[in-house]
Amino acid sequence: MTYRTFARLPYGVNPSRPGLQSTIRSITPSSLEILQLLLSQSCLKSGDLCLDKIRIDSTVVASNITPPSDSQLLNDGIRVLSRLLIKSSESIGIKIRFTDKRSIAK
Repeated sequence: MTYRTFARLPYGVNPSRPGLQSTIRSITPSSLEILQLLLSQSCLKSGDLCLDKIRIDSTVVASNITPPSDSQLLNDGIRVLSRLLIKSSESIGIKIRFTDKRSIAK
């Protein structure tokens, strides 16, 4: 239904899956690269695209990832907070007193 709306196909006209797949396969990577370059240049010239803030969409693929545990999330949080506190004290020149719990959290 989304593709039909995007392609402005009339109600009741649906492309077949093999038809869509063969059409997508016929587009070469070099053609996609040229199309993306021309489209981005056009959007930059017209002002529709600003390089101050860009949002990128990516495709998700299935993979074997171990779900995070509570202790792992806690360890990551402690590690990041400690790193940021150390970095901030170096950048502002004022020593921030905190107890480094990174070794205990492991």
